Amino acid sequence: MSTNSSSPAGRSGTKQDPPALPSSQITAALETKVRKTTKSATLYDEARALIPGGASSIIRWASYEPYPIYMESGSGSRVTDVDGNEYLDYLLGYGALINGHAHPKMVQAIGQQAAKGMLFGTPVELEIQLDRKFKQMVPSADSVIFGTNGTDATMNAIRIARAATGKDMVLKFEGHYHEQHDYAMIIVEAPPSVAGLEEYPRPLPYSAGIPSLVLDTVIVSPWNNLRAFERIMKRHRNEVAAIIMEPIMANSSIIPSSPEYLKSVKEIAAQNDALLIFDEVVTGFRVAPGGAQEL
Repeated sequence: MSTNSSSPAGRSGTKQDPPALPSSQITAALETKVRKTTKSATLYDEARALIPGGASSIIRWASYEPYPIYMESGSGSRVTDVDGNEYLDYLLGYGALINGHAHPKMVQAIGQQAAKGMLFGTPVELEIQLDRKFKQMVPSADSVIFGTNGTDATMNAIRIARAATGKDMVLKFEGHYHEQHDYAMIIVEAPPSVAGLEEYPRPLPYSAGIPSLVLDTVIVSPWNNLRAFERIMKRHRNEVAAIIMEPIMANSSIIPSSPEYLKSVKEIAAQNDALLIFDEVVTGFRVAPGGAQEL
């Protein structure tokens, strides 16, 4: 297939479906896994009696057949499971561990700080030092505040945009992932048959439990389609508080944008008094020291 058939992002991107493995190879691989990971199977049975689905994050159990493997330790690029099997870790905490596991300098620094104190209800000098370092790496940052995680960061960025503009609408791009709050969990993935018109996708909820009122405040635009973006912004002139995007889409493999596309989106955002939010959870400090903004 030429595009991703399970995500609307494929309509405006270049993702290629990987070739399918023969069923005999899949069966053999699963049989080997079951034979070598008996302790993981036991732990998963125990976990399902305590935790919905068997793990605190759905991605840690729903993506693995017939059960997830439980890791015990990691060093550098390798991890070892509870049964003693060693693996080359391409996952790396879904991208968070850019320095690998148990880097000696990081272990030393964490140990030194833990000996001083784990958590304070007051400011600490390290925060100022880290903010200063961040501004050096990301020159566009006039000021810096840290969130607990990506959900915290994108949710508050949208809230700040609404407060600053006095408007309610948010525009996000089809297939982009901005963590777990309601306003982000819109058309992260949906079959094209229900996703609406290519140039005007429907704001479909990614899961149950998202109020219908949320859908009334989220507009969706296809990725890398400037004409559609211009038409959508014209239709909702003076309504959009924030435009949020992954500057390099990473939720459906890697679908980059052109510098010209980002420049045009930025200009249209300014013309409409909407704040442009770059979600760089994936691209920050990776594609360049200053993230996709620098690139």
